[in-house]
Amino acid sequence: AAVPAWRAARAPESDRRSGFVEFAVYASQALPGVLVGFGILMCLRALALQVGGPDLYHGLRQSGLLVVLGLGLRFFGQVYGGLKDAVLRLDRRQEEAARSLGAGRVRLARSAGGPSPAPGRGAAVLLSGLGILKELPITLMLVPAETSPLSYRLYGRYNEGDFLAAGLVGLLMAALALGLSALARSLEARRLS
Repeated sequence: AAVPAWRAARAPESDRRSGFVEFAVYASQALPGVLVGFGILMCLRALALQVGGPDLYHGLRQSGLLVVLGLGLRFFGQVYGGLKDAVLRLDRRQEEAARSLGAGRVRLARSAGGPSPAPGRGAAVLLSGLGILKELPITLMLVPAETSPLSYRLYGRYNEGDFLAAGLVGLLMAALALGLSALARSLEARRLS
């Protein structure tokens, strides 16, 4: 997400490609999880049956790669949005000064462009991570058999009427969110001092 966000933030207003990339990123995020999961399954099934047969299909279903692909498609827009906003807030004068002093691309990214968008990167990772924790449709459709991820346990306990267990899982998710937020704040405070 970093490369498209950087390119879109640095592209001139008249560049149509950056507008198309941004539209494609947000369009993928707007799709419901059920459609993303079902689309991945149908594409995989058609491809696997053409190339390797049912064994390839079932092997890929059990690998866990489909969950990563599905959640990546679903939450790419959140990461992209946080990174693009962070890149737009960069002061271009820092980059120009580093270039005038002879900094190459790697050094420029490490010294001028790398540390400044760190809070935006942290926010993007936190938002997408929390979304992934509670995403149920993609997880249910694409998770390997005989596994029970956190979102499945949370919604399963709620549906069974076991509100104490559902509350504990929800409390675990809230504690995880607070812990990650505190970690991001402490890293930012350490970076600024």
